Amino acid sequence: MHIDQFVERHSESISIRRDLVLRARNGKVCPDAAGALASILRDIESSVDADGNLHVEIAGNRVATRADYERTELARDIRLAESGMDDVVRDVMEQYPEISSESYMVAERLGGRQFEACFTDRDGTVNGYSNRYSTSVQPAHVALALDRYALAACRHFVILTAGPLEGPGILDLSVLPPSTAVFAASKGRQIVLADGARREAHLSNEQRDALQTLAAAIETLYETERFAPFRYVGSGLQAKFGECSVAYQDWQSNCPQALSQAFRAAVEEQIRRIDADGRIFHLEDGGRDLEISALGADAASFDKGDGLRFVAEHGGIDLSGRSILVCGDTASDLPMVRCADESGASLETVFVTRNDDLAARVRAIDPDALCVTRYESLVLGMYLAVMEETHEFMVV
Repeated sequence: MHIDQFVERHSESISIRRDLVLRARNGKVCPDAAGALASILRDIESSVDADGNLHVEIAGNRVATRADYERTELARDIRLAESGMDDVVRDVMEQYPEISSESYMVAERLGGRQFEACFTDRDGTVNGYSNRYSTSVQPAHVALALDRYALAACRHFVILTAGPLEGPGILDLSVLPPSTAVFAASKGRQIVLADGARREAHLSNEQRDALQTLAAAIETLYETERFAPFRYVGSGLQAKFGECSVAYQDWQSNCPQALSQAFRAAVEEQIRRIDADGRIFHLEDGGRDLEISALGADAASFDKGDGLRFVAEHGGIDLSGRSILVCGDTASDLPMVRCADESGASLETVFVTRNDDLAARVRAIDPDALCVTRYESLVLGMYLAVMEETHEFMVV
């Protein structure tokens, strides 16, 4: 299978999943959706070997990577379409005991509470990680769980991500009903409110032009045979608002180290060519991605805390004295917690992490923060927190 075919085939699941969420909202089973998703899964499985490696063709080369996220989430959505959300919950909990126990913890913490707003990161927090951002389509069962929780417990439900808004971005990959959430992209610089209205932070023409020039330069690297595969590694090239990111490794470290570092060096060479004296760009290495921000107008210092304030201001969200839930999974999400705390909110924090140091940093801001180890624990915990049938899942 060619990588373009894999991406295109998986993208076909988006419309199917969006329709499935709307129908599953009303408790309907959807055998036609199950059949369509099963067809996509079969095509993917036909290119997977006994060890779980996906074999795809990129620029004339046969490349082995992983498609664990796509396969797992398609199978769960097929289950949703065939027999409903409760069976998905039971299946996941039976397969992963740690998710079962952690989901109960989240449900007990959030159950019976109403929040002025929930601000949550996407990937790693309320969505799994894929080795390709272009196929990290939100699963229908995840969307249904978040939809139920948002409508029952949150006046405003905000998904705040460092990723782009479109092209592909959070709007393209989400299967949530649009009115359920506020979508905040590029760390909150771009927002789409629940009524569809859009807002953008200020960005000068000079900043826009510099970032577009850099994106075009990186595209030329993808046109070479050596670096063509990196278009499909991790987040690839993401042209965001005020910055761009370039992936040189995926989250499972599938790329050969020498090639990964060679591509990273080639990107940095393009940056130096465009900005020889370092006056235009601010560069940060996230370990798998290079984040390049346009300097000026505080572009380099804009973080998710600034994004939270921007969303609150333009979304009519009161923070001071209000119950605010913040969810994240990396250090880049800490500014959201800090912003809510400094704004005088009654703060509740749930983080998805196995990192003791990060957990300690979260609790330094919110001593009562709850930390779980998997995104499913948070998502299913939210679902159970607002379901009348929760007692059927939980053992008291």
